[in-house]
Amino acid sequence: TPEGEFLPLDQLELDVGFSTGADQLFLVSPLTICHVIDSKSPFYDLSLRSMQTEQFEIVVILEGIVETT
Repeated sequence: TPEGEFLPLDQLELDVGFSTGADQLFLVSPLTICHVIDSKSPFYDLSLRSMQTEQFEIVVILEGIVETT
C-alpha cells in the first residue's frame, strides 16, 4: 500500500463438490454453496475466535457456461 503495509495474496480453489460431480449447478433458483472445513481446508487451523478477529477477505468468483448459448 502507499503507507508501506504489505498485504499478502493467497489464492486457492476450494472444494465445493467438484470431485463428486455436485458442481453441476443449474442457476434458475437460488443456491447455497458450502465449503466443508476439514483437514484439507485452508481454514482448518483457524479457530472461531481467530476467524472473528483476523483481518482477511474472501472473494468468490463464479464462472460458467450455459450450454444452450
